[in-house]
Amino acid sequence: MGNKSSKPKKEALPKHFSHRHPLNLITHDPETLTLITSPCSACKLELSGTRLYSCTVCNDFFLHGSCFDMPKEIIHPFHKEHVLVLLSKPAYKEGRFRCDACGEKGKGFSYHCDPCGTDLHNYCAVMPFSVTHDCHVHRLKLVFGSLYANKKFSCAICQMPGSRQWLYRCRPCEFYAHLKCVRGGGGGVGGGGIAALGTFTVGGGIVVLGALPGEMDDDGGDDDEIDGQDLSDVGNGAVDLIGALLGFL
Repeated sequence: MGNKSSKPKKEALPKHFSHRHPLNLITHDPETLTLITSPCSACKLELSGTRLYSCTVCNDFFLHGSCFDMPKEIIHPFHKEHVLVLLSKPAYKEGRFRCDACGEKGKGFSYHCDPCGTDLHNYCAVMPFSVTHDCHVHRLKLVFGSLYANKKFSCAICQMPGSRQWLYRCRPCEFYAHLKCVRGGGGGVGGGGIAALGTFTVGGGIVVLGALPGEMDDDGGDDDEIDGQDLSDVGNGAVDLIGALLGFL
């Protein structure tokens, strides 16, 4: 008797820690995306890109591929003291958090430090440390707050004030801009190209975010070091660039 032919096993559908049902990887062209009215369940921004995840059961659960890929734990130069943990829901009973980067409220995914109460939108946490933008002739660098004593600044793009939040700055021109104005209407950075944000693995799957040499303003934090440690020697070295983490940037 011949051997029974074995049917190929079906590949298991991916799952995400934030949702109880399996997800389908789907690809859409821009025209098809207009038929989907639900935003990304992680960042709460309009769906974009060609790689999306859709729940096999729920009609309103979608994730950008880049949001699906977000690391569960990161160390960020803004908050080097503790690991920031990715939460699928705000840590607070009111169901919202205030982002320490952009100053706006959020109800989607956030990177959270429980001891300090630090909260970052998932997309703010991976904003590049250096960008080019149509609004200004020079490269803009990320700064973790205004240098003025009152912590206020005026955005050169929207002409509106800002206070106690991250901003993009051209130091020689004293040019300041809100994160959201540089980012544009969606999750991405408007205008020209963006500088790569290096990511590095350390033990336990924690990802250390660090600027490439020369990409962070002197006032924004360490350039290519975290707690005095050269990031080029952390863990297994560079594993990805920011474009792989956040495809809609």
